[in-house]
Amino acid sequence: REPLLSQSESDGGEAGQARGGQAIGGGAVGGQRAAAAASSALTLRVEGMTCGRCTASVEKALLALPGVRSAKVDLELGQAAVWGDVAAADAVAAVEATGRDARVLSAPTAPSALLSAGATAGKEDPPDTTLHVEGMSCSKCTDSVRRALLALPGVDSAQVDLDSKEARVWGNASADALIEACESTGKLATLVPAQGAAVEGARIAEGKSRAKYLAQQQDSDLSCTWLKVPDMECNGCAEKIERVLQGVEGVAEAEVLLDSHLAYISHAEGTSSEAELISAVRALGYSPRVASEEEVEAASASSRRSLNEGEAPPASQMVVLQINGMSCAACAAKVEGSLRALRGVNKASISLLAHSGRVEYEPRRVDVPAMVEAIHNIGYDAHPRGGTADSNMLAPEVQSDESLEWRDRFVGSLFITVPMMLFSMVLPHTPLGAALAQPLFPGISWRVAALWLLATPMQVIFGGRFYLSAFAALRHCVTNMDTLVALGTSVAYGFSVLTVVVNIFSKERDRDDQQCFEMAAMLITFILLGKFLEASAKRKTTEAVSRLLSLQPQKALLCSCITELDREPREVPAATLVKGDVFKVLPGRQVVVDGVVLRGRSEVDESMLSGEPLPVLKQEKDNVTGGTINGNGVLWVLATAKTTDGTLAHIMQVVSDAQHRKPQVQAFADRIARYFVPTALLVSLLTFFGWSARAAFGGVPQSYLDASHVASPYLLAVYFGCATLVVACPCALGLATPTAVMVSCGVSAQRGILLKGGDVLEKSAKVSAVLFDKTGTLTTGRPAVQLTKSWRPSLKSSELLRLAACAERASDHPIAGAIVSAAGADALTVEPLNFTQTPGGGIDCCVEGARLLLGNRAWMSEHGLRPSAAQEAEVAAHEAKGSTVVLAAMQKECKDARASAHGMDAHDGSGGALVLSGIIVLADELKPDAAEVVAYLRRRGTVVWMVSGDNQTTANFVAKQAGVDPGCVAAGITPVGKLDVVKRLKAEGHVVAFVGDGINDAPALAAADVGMAMGSGMDVAIETADVVLMRPLLQDVVTCFDIARVAMNRIRINFVWAFGYNAIGVPLAAGVFYPEFDLPPMFAGAAMALSSVSVVCSSLLIRTYKPPSIGHGSRNQTTC
Repeated sequence: REPLLSQSESDGGEAGQARGGQAIGGGAVGGQRAAAAASSALTLRVEGMTCGRCTASVEKALLALPGVRSAKVDLELGQAAVWGDVAAADAVAAVEATGRDARVLSAPTAPSALLSAGATAGKEDPPDTTLHVEGMSCSKCTDSVRRALLALPGVDSAQVDLDSKEARVWGNASADALIEACESTGKLATLVPAQGAAVEGARIAEGKSRAKYLAQQQDSDLSCTWLKVPDMECNGCAEKIERVLQGVEGVAEAEVLLDSHLAYISHAEGTSSEAELISAVRALGYSPRVASEEEVEAASASSRRSLNEGEAPPASQMVVLQINGMSCAACAAKVEGSLRALRGVNKASISLLAHSGRVEYEPRRVDVPAMVEAIHNIGYDAHPRGGTADSNMLAPEVQSDESLEWRDRFVGSLFITVPMMLFSMVLPHTPLGAALAQPLFPGISWRVAALWLLATPMQVIFGGRFYLSAFAALRHCVTNMDTLVALGTSVAYGFSVLTVVVNIFSKERDRDDQQCFEMAAMLITFILLGKFLEASAKRKTTEAVSRLLSLQPQKALLCSCITELDREPREVPAATLVKGDVFKVLPGRQVVVDGVVLRGRSEVDESMLSGEPLPVLKQEKDNVTGGTINGNGVLWVLATAKTTDGTLAHIMQVVSDAQHRKPQVQAFADRIARYFVPTALLVSLLTFFGWSARAAFGGVPQSYLDASHVASPYLLAVYFGCATLVVACPCALGLATPTAVMVSCGVSAQRGILLKGGDVLEKSAKVSAVLFDKTGTLTTGRPAVQLTKSWRPSLKSSELLRLAACAERASDHPIAGAIVSAAGADALTVEPLNFTQTPGGGIDCCVEGARLLLGNRAWMSEHGLRPSAAQEAEVAAHEAKGSTVVLAAMQKECKDARASAHGMDAHDGSGGALVLSGIIVLADELKPDAAEVVAYLRRRGTVVWMVSGDNQTTANFVAKQAGVDPGCVAAGITPVGKLDVVKRLKAEGHVVAFVGDGINDAPALAAADVGMAMGSGMDVAIETADVVLMRPLLQDVVTCFDIARVAMNRIRINFVWAFGYNAIGVPLAAGVFYPEFDLPPMFAGAAMALSSVSVVCSSLLIRTYKPPSIGHGSRNQTTC
């Protein structure tokens, strides 16, 4: 046994190295030692502990104290170790409250196991910053680096590992300061980014420090040059530039940063001048220049902010576990309960259909191995799934394998069951019957011996799976459906063996017909048949998911560079593509990943995304989506995402995750399933003993025995007991919701509607109020020029639009883009001079020798320009219709660029006074289906609101066009105002859905019962929403609500069937209505399995869904 904490550790966590300078336990122990550095490490002597329950109660009491991060109790040594900010007196009091005596040890000792526990606890505090340090060769190096880090203000603790060449630092010191400290010892340090964080800042920092390091290590001085290459667009460009720079004489190292369009070069002083480096890059066809310090620092700071944000560990994390061995809803309920019982698990959702669990947990309090162990402890196998989208899907091949396994078992069982049926029911009534009735030896006939011989391998081989599962469950004091099956078949087989043995010893053959070997065999066969049908039906529920997986291409044609598209591409695995790669899409092939078309023209089938069968024309600068199918043309595409981050991956992830978000009705079913199997066992025992007691007292008439073809009333008790055991089935309860959710989400995804869970389905079916954002939701979100009118007779309207477009091409405002688009590319003949832009006002510039002002009335007033009464009335009339009016003012002459070049003022007014010359009217058009959708929702009794940050006049006009009641319009409101409207409607008792697309909609989307984001919207809106509409069609809002209603109705039907089946089947199997009605055990087993099949088939009916017609006069019926 070793000391729990060495003196150096307790003084500040400085025992980071041992045995050759290597860190003990890596990052895990480092986290513990950081915790020890920041807070007290306390060891208590605890008297009075006698068992594991004692240690558990003490540990629980210590963990409940504020500030305690981890605690471990050792029974053998009678000690407790506590990590955290806690007073010794409080810890002693907490232990004494459990009925034990405690005191503080002045020289704490504990088993090495406690050190391991501390290491585990260390995972609670990952380092705030991790650096990769080059140049360390021994323990002295690590010590010097560590001392330099600890000397910095803000560093609480530091650990340096020689093997991994990493320095892990706890504290709030900046990354730059830490890197400088490491470099002060003559080592090279670079920031290690957290997973998923941007790495550009780290690479920029690495470029700076690497040049500095090389300068320190070499006799000749090195200098660093940064180049800006703005026209570098792809990874191929970056590789070419890097190669040519590395080939320049005197260059020690060169690296290109694609995202920042920067290249840094370390080169010897006096060689490789900036001109030579620029010339080398320009020879490749690019336009490099020396980067300014501001550009380098801006790129570094921006990426470092992203990096530092990524380093902060989230308060909670999510993991998906593959769970094998679950056979019914009771299994899923027990696994879910075991996970939720773990300290640190916030949420756990188990999908019986997917054989998986989705767990939200706090990494500071629990880790994945602890979850896996908890599942193992109740008899199931578990392991974490991969992190990619498709790895989290319900793999179709797994479902297929399960179906084939049950099929093979069923077919194999027939080779035993059919001969047994012949021996039992057919051959006794043929001439062979007398021969089979002859005794093999006293007490047993040839027929019974044959049945026994066939029944035994049937139990072992084909019933073995049920026995193994039941035994594993019983070992952990739990029960499941396999327990019922195993008990039912065992009772039938065991009773038969007992009867035969008694006959042999008594040498009587009068009870020859009292065995029921064939009943046990038929029971297994019928259950196997039901399992095969159930697995086949479950596989169909995932067909939509399977089709999504099949859309992901496996190969890609990678082009070497954007400037070499005509060269032959090479075939690579699609998974290797990254952002910035260029790939070629041949006719009829799938687009590998999201991207932008660089060259080519083709029609692309986007039905997987939009549900629309007509292909969409794609040409240069158009966006394409991974998984869509190219038509007859060839496209060259620049990847804008990795295959795991694209639209298709996002769709697959949402559909996969949906099955783990359960509606409330499923929680009720889970509670029932938790007690279902014990209840079924109790009912079965009551049935058996009830009929046995009746038989003992002579209460079973001969007619009952004749009706069942049994020779003994006790056999009738076995008959009904077995039937009751196997007919009770929690599987249908467990499958009622997930199958319907899976099919509904698959059908929705095929129509471009991504539902993020079963709970979303439930809420969507109850929506009573819908709020639409105006811009981009009810309207197209893209202003378009409706009218251009000149107020000057000498100026044509078309010429006014052309001059305005030339001026606006220097602006990035949406209105500017609309004006430029309306004029057309051919009209843009000149660049504006002396361009200035005032936010909220307008622009001022010189075009073709004339000064031109474009803006609103306030902007014109600032320049002394006021419209006449007639002009003012015209502008007001357009604004009353919801249009935006841009006023134009022109000056006949203006000093040209040459005057400006000589320092003369181009706006000195010498060309004449500015005059209002006309107006350009723009409008954000209503979406074509907006009015019909609003009318449909109002006919269904749904309250429809429109919210907008626009002025009241414009909002009222759009609302009138859309058919929204004037009293349900909220205009001129901020994002907080939209949130307030949502809260007010919820307070009135409405179930609220909010439909939006922008960042300003995110608060309302999050607060609404159902947040719906248009797929063309901002990422933050899509992440916040519960439903993502991939198409810009508002009709999909109606379809979403309708699918939800259909799905919830189907779930209710499934539950009615599942409960009704058990409510009718159990009394029948127990013989309540005997002899008029009964359910033999073999048919009870078949009914048990077929109940699940019926529920799954019921859910599959959702696949026939047809969306409602929203046109006026339609019957508004949904087909399913």
